[in-house]
Amino acid sequence: MIGTGAQNTLDILTGCSKVRIAAKLATDYEVIVDGATYYDWFLPSKNELAILYQYKNTIGSFDYNLYWSSTQYVYYLA
Repeated sequence: MIGTGAQNTLDILTGCSKVRIAAKLATDYEVIVDGATYYDWFLPSKNELAILYQYKNTIGSFDYNLYWSSTQYVYYLA
């Protein structure tokens, strides 16, 4: 669902105490561009990631298979 990536990322951080997971790396990331600091990074949901992929030519180099999503994937073993 669009708009769920930020909350999903926070949920991952709440449920996992490992140090170098993608959700932690994303939330810890900061970049300064033209004097403005951007620090509100999160893992996109799978639908948000799909939209980014739709605009890959505008965004630049983008390979859908190389990015993490914050959407939970549940599978069941038979």
